Amino acid sequence: MNTLYNPQDEEKDNFNLIEIIAPYLRSWKTYAVSITLCVIGAFFYLKQATPIYEVSTSLMLKDEEKGGGSIGALGDFEDLGLLGGSSSKVDNELEILKSRYLLNKVIEKLNVHISYWEIEGFKKNPLYQNNPFVFKSLGENKDYLLEELVLNVNVLNENEFNIQINDEDEIATYSWGNTINFEDIKFILIPNMDYLSRYLNSEFKIYIKPIDLAIEDLQKRIVYSASSKKNEVIKLSLKDASKQRAKDVLNTLVELYNDNAIEDKKEVNLKTVEFIKNRLNLIKEELAVIEGNAESFKQEHRLLNIESQTSLFSDRINKSKEALFTTEKQIRLGEFMFEHLIDKEKEFALIPVNIGLENGGLTNLSQSYNEIVIERNRIVQSTNTLNPVIQNLDAQLKNLKENIQLSLNNYIETLKITQQELENQERGINARIASIPEKERKYRSIARQQELKESLYLFLLQKYEETSLSLAATSSNSKVIDKAYGSRKPVAPVGKLILLVGFLVGIMIPTVIVYIKELLNTKIHNKKELESLVGDIPILGDIPTSDKNQTRIKTTSDRSSSAEAFRILTTNMNFLMGRDKNETCKTMCVTSTIAGEGKTYISVNLSTVLSFSKKKVLLIGTDVRSPKMADYFAESQQHMGLTNYLSDLSMNISDIVVKQSDNPFLDVIFSGIVPPNPVELLSSERFKDLLESLKGDYDYIIMDTAPVSLVTDTLLISKYADMFIYVTRAEYLDKRMLDIPRNLYKQERLPNMAMVLNDIDVKKGYGYGYGYGYGEGSKKK
Repeated sequence: MNTLYNPQDEEKDNFNLIEIIAPYLRSWKTYAVSITLCVIGAFFYLKQATPIYEVSTSLMLKDEEKGGGSIGALGDFEDLGLLGGSSSKVDNELEILKSRYLLNKVIEKLNVHISYWEIEGFKKNPLYQNNPFVFKSLGENKDYLLEELVLNVNVLNENEFNIQINDEDEIATYSWGNTINFEDIKFILIPNMDYLSRYLNSEFKIYIKPIDLAIEDLQKRIVYSASSKKNEVIKLSLKDASKQRAKDVLNTLVELYNDNAIEDKKEVNLKTVEFIKNRLNLIKEELAVIEGNAESFKQEHRLLNIESQTSLFSDRINKSKEALFTTEKQIRLGEFMFEHLIDKEKEFALIPVNIGLENGGLTNLSQSYNEIVIERNRIVQSTNTLNPVIQNLDAQLKNLKENIQLSLNNYIETLKITQQELENQERGINARIASIPEKERKYRSIARQQELKESLYLFLLQKYEETSLSLAATSSNSKVIDKAYGSRKPVAPVGKLILLVGFLVGIMIPTVIVYIKELLNTKIHNKKELESLVGDIPILGDIPTSDKNQTRIKTTSDRSSSAEAFRILTTNMNFLMGRDKNETCKTMCVTSTIAGEGKTYISVNLSTVLSFSKKKVLLIGTDVRSPKMADYFAESQQHMGLTNYLSDLSMNISDIVVKQSDNPFLDVIFSGIVPPNPVELLSSERFKDLLESLKGDYDYIIMDTAPVSLVTDTLLISKYADMFIYVTRAEYLDKRMLDIPRNLYKQERLPNMAMVLNDIDVKKGYGYGYGYGYGEGSKKK
């Protein structure tokens, strides 16, 4: 027996892009509508969205002289980054700029935790510095809010306004300046008469955030970045609906940061000035006592010019005295410093520097100690003393302080030894001038103490002036490179990007819908899909949906797509049966899985097309339970049918065969009345004899049988068929029900079985379509 070409013989893994995108191409109208609506929505959003501007400022940290942050060669290693313990100056300054302390000062100064918005339809316009009214809290505590407060204000006139708090249902009317109570909060709205008249009958929203939330919001929105740790340039940027508000926030933040740094530096000089001032007062008192003693000594002993009497020894005495003065001065300065260091009430206080100690090591250690104290105080402002960084700095300070005390003690002891040597030297000189009167020697001792105190007083007075000048000339840590400046155009929303997103969403929505629809669709769509599902079962062809709303092909001149499809179907059917000239009548059964798949439609038109080739064709309606053939022939109501013949033994075959007046080659036997016992009738010998008798008069006998999944009628008469045409309807039968024809084919319960796919929608791209109705267009011309 001949077999049709089966695509299953080819490789099954061929990738076909057209088949994948075909469902999406068929939904092009949905795509067009979706894209149009989404782009329109994106355009509407752009019209209503509040533009956001970006404002930036940059500052450069000053490269000041390193006054002992690292000692000796250790500082060189830290500069090279070989010691992990040192922290970057840029990182430290960034942490200070991010500190809640500074941001809190910015918020208190600018009141940016309160934002004003004018409502125009769906759009919100930010107001800043030109508000028609101002919110003022009557609470003394700045942390009066626990959560955000939202006020909806409608300006009625220059005297009254409506207000709704936190979107509650109650709307109250107040006069400007009246006290408004809400829970535990009291506040007033103060009108700005310069702008109020412009906003009559306008609606506003006021957002009042708690200070903590406002600080967190600024910390998130301000972007801190450093171009390079070596360049020490810091850039700050902020995005905000109000460009001027963002400028003020950044400029104020930088200003407060520099002021804070200046205050830190001034603190060292203030401590030094205070130290020198205290010592000046003490020395002044001692100097007054010594000068009084000298005056009393001269008056008591009537001495006028003792210096002239000792001119011969002046050179040697002066040199010894100068050295002794210097040594004693250094001892006193060292003792002053030591007293300051051991004062327990001044733990982690700044150490006076540049007071005249001629010891470079002590000066470097003091400067290192002061720098660490400043750094600790600045970091404490944004954290607490339990922070590991603070504890590490405290340990360093204690270690440095012990080193300073030890070095200072050693230095004082060395000076005392030098002092002892100079005094011994002076006593030697005095022994040589034993001839000088005892009064002169006593006066010389008084005069030496007087000169020492005068010298120390003048020295401290000079240092006091120098420190005061340094205090007045204190500069900030950084230099502002660019004041805060904003972009001319908004950085958000980006029009082209929003439109592109709208376009992509317009594509994505129908794509997801079609994908889900295809994913959940369990129906058969086209012939190729049917071939992949039924395996080795031959496919005779596919029948397109009739484009003329016709149910039956009536003339040989019909060139519709349905007529051409049936002609192809008959050709494939004859090829499959391998018909030759000597063969007798062929009996074919047409069935389906369930009702409604078009088996009767296929049976009627297949019989009609076969009769067009001048072959005698008999169409029998063996679906006696739910007959449908009567809908295709007008003569059906005038004749008896198959069930009448099988149940009435007195009837002849000629009584049920209906000749067609419009087609002499086509006869029809209708189903007849619906019997109570269809199984018994179809399995009777009378039905078998009927078929045997009819085969001699016809070339083809086509039987329209019942669906195989519903009743057993078709399986009972399958033994009389030479071929079974199994009809499956596209977009109707669930794919899972194809197990029925597959099993029937494997079990060979339906002889010579082949399948036909009915009701293909060629307009959707299902089916091939080429050749259906070929030549019809020329005929219409």
